[in-house]
Amino acid sequence: MLGWKELTRKAEHAFYMGLPDTAKCCTMIYCDNYGQAGALTFYGEHADFKSRVISGNGSFLLWAPDSLSFKHVLLITEKIPAADNKFFRHFESYTVMDSVTDPLSRQFGNKIIFFRNADSEALEIGRQSLSKEKNQFHRK
Repeated sequence: MLGWKELTRKAEHAFYMGLPDTAKCCTMIYCDNYGQAGALTFYGEHADFKSRVISGNGSFLLWAPDSLSFKHVLLITEKIPAADNKFFRHFESYTVMDSVTDPLSRQFGNKIIFFRNADSEALEIGRQSLSKEKNQFHRK
C-alpha cells in the first residue's frame, strides 16, 4: 500500500531516534486501525518496535496482550484526539512527531503523536477498554 513504508519509517524513526531509552522501555505504540498496525509490523526493522504495536481494530485486537503496561503512547491516528477524550486527556502532554505526506496514500495525513506521562487513570481506562473489546470474542 502506498504510504505504509513512509508511515513505518517515520514512526520507527520517532520511536528509535526521537525517544530516550528511558521512554522507549515504557512506550506502547497504538494504531487506530489494522492497516496502520499491519504496516508497522510488516515494514518495521526493529523487533522491539514491532513488538510494541497494538490496535483495537480487526485481528490486531486479538493479538494485543491481555494486560497493558505503559507510561507513554506513540499514537498512529488520522486526527489528534479531542481535548476531552476519555483516555488521552490523562496524559501530561503530547507532541505531533510527523505525518504521512504522500498525497496518493490512503494514510495521507495520518499523524504520529507522542503522548507523555500517563496518569494511573489512563492505565486503568486502557486496560478496561482492551478487556471489554477482547471479551466480545470469548465464547461462553
